[in-house]
Amino acid sequence: MPFYTTVERAMLEHTFLKQVYVPTFPLYLALFDAGSNELAGQPGYARVVTWPADWGLVIGGQMTNEQVYHFPEATGDWTQAVNGFGFYDSNNDLFSMDILDTPQTIVKGDIPTFVPGALTIHLADYQMSIDYGVPGHNAFSNYLKEKWLKHLFGIEPYTPPDIWVGLCLSDPGDYLTNTNCDEVLGNGTGYSRTYVDPMDWTVLMAEAWNNAKITFDEATVLWGTVKHFALFDTYSPLYAGNALFHGPVEPWKIVIAGSIPSFDITIPVAGTGNYSTLGIGFAIL
Repeated sequence: MPFYTTVERAMLEHTFLKQVYVPTFPLYLALFDAGSNELAGQPGYARVVTWPADWGLVIGGQMTNEQVYHFPEATGDWTQAVNGFGFYDSNNDLFSMDILDTPQTIVKGDIPTFVPGALTIHLADYQMSIDYGVPGHNAFSNYLKEKWLKHLFGIEPYTPPDIWVGLCLSDPGDYLTNTNCDEVLGNGTGYSRTYVDPMDWTVLMAEAWNNAKITFDEATVLWGTVKHFALFDTYSPLYAGNALFHGPVEPWKIVIAGSIPSFDITIPVAGTGNYSTLGIGFAIL
């Protein structure tokens, strides 16, 4: 679900910087054509008020409406089909937008109606890029997707966590959890997750990166080949707490006894109207 940039930035600041963001309600449900233009000029059209209690079923980063929505009766044929829906806040700022599974053609006398489950809100991985600025290069965990959606729609507040960086020996794929990233073993190896202070993150536009070096403890044995990193909300490995994000380590690094793994400072670079990053540089000292 493409959230408006200000909303994305606010949630990144909420999560990484602990600058608490509290959305305001109600939100106003709007309809859009295939070009992402609101259908405000169509005869009889008006936005519909929506409240937190109208939404639920947060599963795998998706949420659907639990209440039926009736828009006003069309007083004439609409010249554009309904292809999407979105939300505006009380300041008339666009909050988010998503697409319908099936476009709807509206003619005079129709009452655009959306039964429970007809509107699905998605929080897609491509919206978040922790380090590389490449769409889809890093992934939310389903746990964090659900926390963000519930927070954004007023269902359940998400308390900003402490963030710990961990190292993984394999790619957890699209379903990151605290148990499937093949994290480096902790007992007797010198490995532990590394805490990153909120002051050591920078958020700009809809991206976040580390502005301070992240250094792990010295390896006392061979850790193996580190292929991915993951962010957690708890210190202790293994399998403790909740996984939040993950991303690849490029190139892979073999951590041997006596080495000290670290992530260098990430340097932001200006893009074409946006910002990307050079990436987190993983080093073995």
